[in-house]
Amino acid sequence: MLPWGTDLCKLNLRPPLHDDDDISFWDDEYISRRILEVHLDPDTDSATRRPQEVEASANWIASRLPRRARVLDAGCGPGLYAQRLASKGMSVVGLDINRASLGHASMMARNSGLSIDYRHGDLRDADLGSGFDAALLIYGMLGSMNDGDRDSLLDRLYSCISPGGMLIFDVMTVRNFNDRSVDGDWYFSPRGFWSPDPHFVLQRRFEYDGGIFLHRTIVLEDRKDVAVYDMWNHTYDAGSITDALRAHGFEDIEIFSDLAGTPYRDDSEWLGVCCRVPIR
Repeated sequence: MLPWGTDLCKLNLRPPLHDDDDISFWDDEYISRRILEVHLDPDTDSATRRPQEVEASANWIASRLPRRARVLDAGCGPGLYAQRLASKGMSVVGLDINRASLGHASMMARNSGLSIDYRHGDLRDADLGSGFDAALLIYGMLGSMNDGDRDSLLDRLYSCISPGGMLIFDVMTVRNFNDRSVDGDWYFSPRGFWSPDPHFVLQRRFEYDGGIFLHRTIVLEDRKDVAVYDMWNHTYDAGSITDALRAHGFEDIEIFSDLAGTPYRDDSEWLGVCCRVPIR
């Protein structure tokens, strides 16, 4: 939070490339519930894919794994993939920073008679465990991290996956942002995603070298400090994601246009990636 006296003009200028992120707002009591609502809204893909796409991806992922695989769903949200994989007989551990989403996921598992181990934690420093046949990072989780956090996470994922096991994830390409022409916007809301009280929202998008984008949201409320929420996206192409994975020891790298097995195309907005920890 920043005091009202902060020069809003400075917040409208492109900040330095991030190396230390504050993502605590994802677990804010109010905002986390709004995130959960967006996750569960079948008419938007702002937080996750629409139900038919989730179903297609879960089925394709399951087809790549052993029938009784032990799976880590890292950044599991409300358990949309974990639930489907567990229903196919897999043993699933779900990890997420959003307590509201984890609460919903746990309730759905109980109602379905499924035993899913949901855990609260920040992917950047959480103990991921070990002995997994596969780990998942779905809906651009890896691209939201700066290079240091990404490298640390890839090292820890490599260690938590058994030899021969798979890492399955997706990242955005720069084409995902090519059609987004609005670089700035503002609006007033009596109650909205960021606050239950009347507030103004100012939004900017900044672009950096290397296909890195920042979406900055500034929230102004009467008698409250200015709130600034920064969301980063590092985009990749087939070459750069392959290089990153090889640098951390992963092998047998396969690139698709999504996580439903669609063959790779040069104009893809997403990359679906499968790779393995080598057997030594």
